[in-house]
Amino acid sequence: QAFMAAGADCTNCPLARNRAVRSEVRQHAPALALIGEAPGKREVMVGRPFVGKSGELLNYALKQAGVARADVAVLNAIACGPIPSDNEIVKHAAMRACRPRLLNELRALAPRGILAVGAKALAALAPEGSSGVTALRGALLPLAPDVTTPDWVPPFFSTFHPAHILRGGDGDNDGPEGEDTSSVDLLYYFLLFDLAKAYQ
Repeated sequence: QAFMAAGADCTNCPLARNRAVRSEVRQHAPALALIGEAPGKREVMVGRPFVGKSGELLNYALKQAGVARADVAVLNAIACGPIPSDNEIVKHAAMRACRPRLLNELRALAPRGILAVGAKALAALAPEGSSGVTALRGALLPLAPDVTTPDWVPPFFSTFHPAHILRGGDGDNDGPEGEDTSSVDLLYYFLLFDLAKAYQ
């Protein structure tokens, strides 16, 4: 299926020489598809999305939210990594190049719910010019259509990335500049709430 060969022969972006990490799918039509940003060094080493401290927090949150891990598919907006953390041009180019692959995987999986985890995952799915996670989390959002999937436009939710929570709400673009998203407990509560809502 499409998600089993993600990035295997892609040459469409600056990350084409990097290693692709396949989406983690345990069943067709999962209850929930989680969309992350891109594999980091740990994910590339292990060959799985969302491992390390972010993955541990996500797994703990899934359990607390009553979401069965077996019912969850985990994908990334960008299949290859790691990405230079300070290179937004590369991130943007990779996200645009990888979007058709992401949408094709989602369409093949046909999940009941979709949750974009973090600002970059939200940007990969939402119409261009949309607000960030702080403004949009908890709301059912329209998926920006793509030429490869013009008649398939399922809604989705968004939430804060576990790495953003582990940093105490600082250091990425999940929240608008000047807005206080520094309460770790509040951010974690939002993650739990959004997981449960998208899973319903």
